[in-house]
Amino acid sequence: MKCCRCAAEAEQRKTNHIVDMDNCIVIVRRVPSYVCPSCGEVMYAAPVAKQLERYVQAARAAMSELSVINYQELSA
Repeated sequence: MKCCRCAAEAEQRKTNHIVDMDNCIVIVRRVPSYVCPSCGEVMYAAPVAKQLERYVQAARAAMSELSVINYQELSA
């Protein structure tokens, strides 16, 4: 995957996705990602991005102050 910011070739890695919304922080750990070695931009494949949206919305519905989700455990 090419970086959308600088066009360098991104590398596959696991990253943490953090969302700060209203009174809740959601952390999704070990997310399959593409990271640009040149500028550090983090990108997700479309199915991963859709799954992240579902996890964040579910955490928001639970409305705790902090939610930590392990992507690999829920996506297995």
